[in-house]
Amino acid sequence: MTIVIDGAIKRGLGAASSIIKLQLKHFESEYPPIARVHGGTINVQLVRPLRVNTPSFTSEPIRWHPNPNAPPERFSFLEILFECPSGAPRRDAWIYIPHNSPHHPNLFIAEVLAEKIEGVQPDMACRIHINHPHHQSKVIIV
Repeated sequence: MTIVIDGAIKRGLGAASSIIKLQLKHFESEYPPIARVHGGTINVQLVRPLRVNTPSFTSEPIRWHPNPNAPPERFSFLEILFECPSGAPRRDAWIYIPHNSPHHPNLFIAEVLAEKIEGVQPDMACRIHINHPHHQSKVIIV
């Protein structure tokens, strides 16, 4: 059963564009479907919280950072269909989950990797379609 979560595009800090470019070569070798994505993420503010416990793929620890003392990091990806803007044709995409990210605990933000989408702007309505076994509940985190 597919679940659809509405959201809106949010402006990021721009850091993901340079970071993703460093990480993509590692992702492509471990998870080939990710090879065709654009070198940046699309930040989506979700109207409902989303916690991904069973991603489509999780990497081995990767030493991607140019600093040799940086610890390795795992990354997970959840296959989705992304509708951006709302009403547009759905396209293959992935929710990108860097395990060491300080944003990881925010259940109302999804970082989406997809092919280049022209015209994406802050506050643009979009939808994430997830065809993956799931449970729905209200989430309280303390």
